[in-house]
Amino acid sequence: MPYIKRDGIPTCKQSGVYCITNKTNGKVYVGSATSLRGRLSAHRSYLRRGKHDNPILQRAWFKDGELSFKFDVLEECDPDLLIEKEQHWIDSLKSHDRRYGYNICPAAGSAMKGRSHSAESREKMSATRKGKAPVKATEAAAKANRGRRRPTSVRVAIALANLGKRKDLETIERMKANHWTKSLPKSEVTSRMRATGQAGLVAQGKNVTRVAGNGDEAALTTLPV
Repeated sequence: MPYIKRDGIPTCKQSGVYCITNKTNGKVYVGSATSLRGRLSAHRSYLRRGKHDNPILQRAWFKDGELSFKFDVLEECDPDLLIEKEQHWIDSLKSHDRRYGYNICPAAGSAMKGRSHSAESREKMSATRKGKAPVKATEAAAKANRGRRRPTSVRVAIALANLGKRKDLETIERMKANHWTKSLPKSEVTSRMRATGQAGLVAQGKNVTRVAGNGDEAALTTLPV
């Protein structure tokens, strides 16, 4: 049956099966949801922002443009029948075949959104992860970029983004603690750095003192600024 659309999205709020069709080549993406309009609106929002979890569909969206896609309801059904009906449409439209569609997995419900894995699946995933350290992508990226100086354009953009923003008291105190070298005499700074084995540069007046991180045997070199 036809569905009234608002902003290109069917107004149907019932549960059922939907498809996203690329009018340029006829390829489709099939999915199911307990709220059809909500799910289709979410798909469009993620695609527009380039954050969709299906990279194949996302690339097609960027390549052919938003106007090349349409959102349709294939069938309404009870929530208990969603997986069964979704599988029927995936098979019928061959949406898991790269020649005809954008579904990554041929099995319905592969995204697992709003659903839970079976006990057997959880046991398999747990066994697979055993002995593997968790990936710490953020820490790895921070370590790789440590010591690198941002380009001027990036520093200017950050400064403009923070323009007018007030820092909270905790942030101010932390910044003060990180800049303790500016409030102490050079001799006191170098003594502290020697004691803790720190390495770095200490600016005092027109000179910069380089402190090597060798503890009490730290070598000091005064360089003109």
